Amino acid sequence: MGSEAARALAYFLFCLFSLFSFSSAAAPNPQWDIDVTLYAFLVMAVVVSAAFIGLAYMLSQLLDVPALSAWVKIEVQELVISAIIVVFLVAMVATINTAVQFTTGEASAYDAAKNYLNDSG
Repeated sequence: MGSEAARALAYFLFCLFSLFSFSSAAAPNPQWDIDVTLYAFLVMAVVVSAAFIGLAYMLSQLLDVPALSAWVKIEVQELVISAIIVVFLVAMVATINTAVQFTTGEASAYDAAKNYLNDSG
């Protein structure tokens, strides 16, 4: 394994474990309902994209169109990248909310910002 691959793996594991860093100390999060809706839409977008790519692949095989088959290969790579971005986005939101809850006692970053603005004004 090269040093770049090892570095990427270490970064991925850091992001993965940061999802669970303070989870045992965290109280129930009322923000979770909003976050779950966001996560559901993100997953749905990836699944719908995969379905369309699958349909395009089937069409390329049925009609024997090499250009469409090449396009599908590119789109599969982009779908994998999109899925990785979704995982990092979910990890980032969960990590920020957990860190804010741990440091401020608020349920989420949104509540902490709202309370800060209410207290300062």
